[in-house]
Amino acid sequence: MTALSLAVSLFGHTDVARGAEESGVGVGVVAEGVVRLKDNNAVDWSQMTAPTLYVTARPASVKVPLASLKKEVSPSTLVPGPDGGVPFALTDGEVLFAASEFPQIRALLADADVLVSARLDSDGDPNTRDASDLVGRGVASWDAREGTRKAAVVQLESRGAFGRLVTQRASSESPK
Repeated sequence: MTALSLAVSLFGHTDVARGAEESGVGVGVVAEGVVRLKDNNAVDWSQMTAPTLYVTARPASVKVPLASLKKEVSPSTLVPGPDGGVPFALTDGEVLFAASEFPQIRALLADADVLVSARLDSDGDPNTRDASDLVGRGVASWDAREGTRKAAVVQLESRGAFGRLVTQRASSESPK
């Protein structure tokens, strides 16, 4: 576990949000949108001990996530189809960096597309990967004409064959 993920799991993001509030300079909205189940993708809720949705966002030009959030979900909050889904907004409170770095983050986000990844995790532990977890990606694209970032739509689906193989091997090798 990295120092950053340890700090986030222990302390959440409240200090970052408080720093943005106090300085009066925030990042604003990193990305917003909705996470949906792909039409033909049913969730076996009986296999999920603590179903949790993890959403992360990063500018297309950077490999490091800038913001993340965690939401508990249930069959009533995440239903298949175009009308179902869990809305999200990644703002100052979900940014993973200190408020002193917000000017650089704003510069990275200026006129940039933001890649959004989501994972419906079966056990609620962000450090584990399971073959039954559903994953998806979307883009909150920058509209230069309007000067705004469009909402991302992330479609969750089963991992591909390689992803299932790797996660099954990793989970069988990890100590229980």
